[in-house]
Amino acid sequence: MHIEVNGTRLFFESVGTTLRMDDPPGRERPPLIVLHGGPGFDHTGLRNYFDRFADAVQVIYLDQRGNGRSARSNPELWTLEQWGDDVRAFAAALGLVRPIVFGNSFGGFVAQAYAIANPGHARGLILSSTSAHLDMAAWARRIEDCAGAEARAIAEAFWLEGGDEATARFAQKVLPLYMTPGDDRDRLAARHLIRRADAAHHFYGSKGESRRFDFRPALKAITCPTLVLSGGDGDLTTPPESARELARGIGSHCELEIFSGAKHGAFRDEPQAFDDAMRRFFARLEA
Repeated sequence: MHIEVNGTRLFFESVGTTLRMDDPPGRERPPLIVLHGGPGFDHTGLRNYFDRFADAVQVIYLDQRGNGRSARSNPELWTLEQWGDDVRAFAAALGLVRPIVFGNSFGGFVAQAYAIANPGHARGLILSSTSAHLDMAAWARRIEDCAGAEARAIAEAFWLEGGDEATARFAQKVLPLYMTPGDDRDRLAARHLIRRADAAHHFYGSKGESRRFDFRPALKAITCPTLVLSGGDGDLTTPPESARELARGIGSHCELEIFSGAKHGAFRDEPQAFDDAMRRFFARLEA
């Protein structure tokens, strides 16, 4: 369904309810806003991994402006500041009080922008396979070290040129280097996937915000309980050192979990350990 937020139409889906009849009287399940990666993707690739948390929280998936089934909107407003403010305004539009906000990869950049600008708004923050800044040159070197110069050239063409052909080659040749291919459920979900090459190029291109954003000086503004989740060295985009830097910058109210056997998105590669970490954090927020 769609909702008007900050002058655009955002698509969202909800799994689970705030109230369940088998819960103790007076218990309300907190909302968990799930922010997808990309930009250029939608939320459908996360459904197989996060719907299950509806027994503990109300899971709400948001397609960010310019992404997925949300309105294309004005590309000049495809910024981390605007995407972050959309999270706050989306919560207000739905009447969500103190949501838990989960951001994976690019969604983690958005979640940081939101939390830094709105201290105290979130009940908790979960940052998965993400970082406080991106070193695009280092990312390109890691791709080359892993798979050679051709893979690096494909990645750089995707970032610098954009377009459907470059995006398709990146998805075929580079994504599998650091993101584990899904199972049959993921292949079924992929039939519903909406990928927007223009949103990706806008962010990763030579003049894109990926080249200049840096949240490190502002991380101390994140005051809510925070969980940082990271894959191991197989994550060529946001390796463990990125997660450690992020957790240090946020401070003592941040927990760090590194899943050494996982690539980009531990929920795919180590689902049980990831599930346990998420549920421990939910319990911490209720304590």
